[in-house]
Amino acid sequence: MKFLDRLGVDRSSFIDLFSACLGCGARVQEAGSKLIVKSRRRSVDFECGEISFGDDAPRAIWYIGSEVSSSRTWLWEYENINRLDERLLTLARLRLAARARGA
Repeated sequence: MKFLDRLGVDRSSFIDLFSACLGCGARVQEAGSKLIVKSRRRSVDFECGEISFGDDAPRAIWYIGSEVSSSRTWLWEYENINRLDERLLTLARLRLAARARGA
């Protein structure tokens, strides 16, 4: 059974389909927060492109975008040119291009 079939959502309704997929992504993010972050302090090193939680070893940043709850908006990271280091933006663009090519 394919992923979309398992959702049990009306595929002719873009809003329903988008909401169902977004919900799955939110559940993954929430689970990651519980398993990785565990309410620990985080430290971000933008020079190295790494983030660490508590005393754990640093991990590469995989930033895909940001959400603003109050306005219920989403901004893809490659569009967010106001706050991020150009090297991180370049890396994100390269990763997106590689995924588009199936790499």
